[in-house]
Amino acid sequence: DSADLLFTLPLRERVRITRSSQGTPQAEHLPEPKPRLPSSEGDWSHVFQDVTWGESDG
Repeated sequence: DSADLLFTLPLRERVRITRSSQGTPQAEHLPEPKPRLPSSEGDWSHVFQDVTWGESDG
């Protein structure tokens, strides 16, 4: 048996771009944002989306 899996990860990188006094662009990498974790009650519904197909009634 085999299965196909699809993982979609919302990846971000925070960068601030400014210009120096000479006019050249400068990039400053900012701290990583805090991850959005599920609540302490264990609600993972906003983290995982059910994308399974329903069974046909035949």
